[in-house]
Amino acid sequence: MKILILGGTSAVASDFLSALSSETSLEVFATYCNKKPYLIYESIRWVKLCLESDENHFLSELKAIEFDYVLNFILIGEVTKLDRYYRIMSKLFLSVFGASTRVINISSNGVYKHSLIPITELDELNTVEVYAKQKVISEKILAERQMNLRVAILPIRKFGSGTLIKNIYKSKKGAHIFVDENNSWNGILSTHFAQLLITLINQNYFIHGTRNIFSLNPEPTIELIKSILLFTDRTDLKIDYDNSKSLNKIILSTVYKDFHNNIWHDSMYGGEITTRAVLDELSKLRFHLQ
Repeated sequence: MKILILGGTSAVASDFLSALSSETSLEVFATYCNKKPYLIYESIRWVKLCLESDENHFLSELKAIEFDYVLNFILIGEVTKLDRYYRIMSKLFLSVFGASTRVINISSNGVYKHSLIPITELDELNTVEVYAKQKVISEKILAERQMNLRVAILPIRKFGSGTLIKNIYKSKKGAHIFVDENNSWNGILSTHFAQLLITLINQNYFIHGTRNIFSLNPEPTIELIKSILLFTDRTDLKIDYDNSKSLNKIILSTVYKDFHNNIWHDSMYGGEITTRAVLDELSKLRFHLQ
């Protein structure tokens, strides 16, 4: 089975590639732009793809390959070039992907409008915030031909596209972190997500459309912050309540309960895990050791 990872140097993709490196039945290709990754897995072939300049090179490298799966981890950083970049990506996708290629787009819980009640795949999208716009555009590249996975992911090897861990890790000594006591969180770690993606591929759970992925029984956001403080070795920081500024209002649920239950059940976890278990695992890790 041949798999192409777009945006292979992103924080979340890094853990996925690490997990894939032990899957000997898969032939894996991954893209990078500025610098080939230092860690080169023997089973992974790196191909340069910069949306600015390497379109023809990319096509010449991969056009003849019939991929079974293509996973898109790319997040465009330059807002002014969003439309142009995604037009290029759409062209590339249509050129490289065969009729049988299954396209999985890694999206985010950030595409939804904020709500204090659990959000399903049918709820309204956020059309205002920049990050949400980028993810929504990527969900529409191939329209009905792709699968969009929306999930809140905490990367454990790098900072990732989100700023929460980065801001905490780089805060001044003794700084205060403000948390809305009404907010909760039910995301997963990048290592959990990697295993769920492998399960999706191996068990053929691919389906066109959108699916939310999350942990069960959301925990108050303050518990998330406490775990991140341990993860980043920043227990010198202080937590204060401030209900005037909500840091996280997006709690995921799903209308596709069978899919959610099955992908967790068939993974190495044997069933859906709780948010408490996610936070306990994060608390035992250390960012600077990853």
